[in-house]
Amino acid sequence: MSRNGSLKNKKGKSGPGKKADGILRKSPIQKRVLLPDPVYNSLSVQMLVNRVLKSGKKSVAYRIVYSVLKKLSESTNENPVFVWEKALSNVQPRVEIKPRRRGGAIQQVPYVVHSVDRAQATAIRWVLLACQKRSGKDMITKLLSEILEASKKSGAAFRKKEELHKTALANQMNARKPEKIVKAIMDQDETTEKVAAEQGKTNTAGRWKKKNNMNTEKKA
Repeated sequence: MSRNGSLKNKKGKSGPGKKADGILRKSPIQKRVLLPDPVYNSLSVQMLVNRVLKSGKKSVAYRIVYSVLKKLSESTNENPVFVWEKALSNVQPRVEIKPRRRGGAIQQVPYVVHSVDRAQATAIRWVLLACQKRSGKDMITKLLSEILEASKKSGAAFRKKEELHKTALANQMNARKPEKIVKAIMDQDETTEKVAAEQGKTNTAGRWKKKNNMNTEKKA
């Protein structure tokens, strides 16, 4: 400690990673802009590809995701991106829980998730974790089954979200505004489902119909 009472290191700086005037050395980190995938023109599909990606083999990740979407269209006879975004909407959490120490005890404090990107990233992570716990070695089959179940509000990923919401309701009094926690969970998310439906239809309806017609002509 110096004579004026300020903490300084041996080089005379005010702290690690900072200059003497308190300005950070590094510039603020800029958020990376996510571009939609090249086939379906969907941001949610590209997010799934990035999560499936392992060891830098993006071509393998694209093959897995596009094979799943193709089988989704064959099994449901619907826009596959619409089915995927419906499953994603059903799984993404509305709240999150963080441990906080209060009065010598650790409490589970729920918070509302305001960022849609954060909620979607959590939902995709849960879907892939549920796929890993499924029996079998074929990732395409496991991911297809999990997405179909999530679109029908079932499956391991959907149950994980429901358990998180129950825990948040049980600890709602630990939150600063419990009524916001209850409102976020009890909301039926009709607006979110409508947005997902419109986004899936507008982004991919033309390409999906064209591709489906080409497959029908080939079979004929």
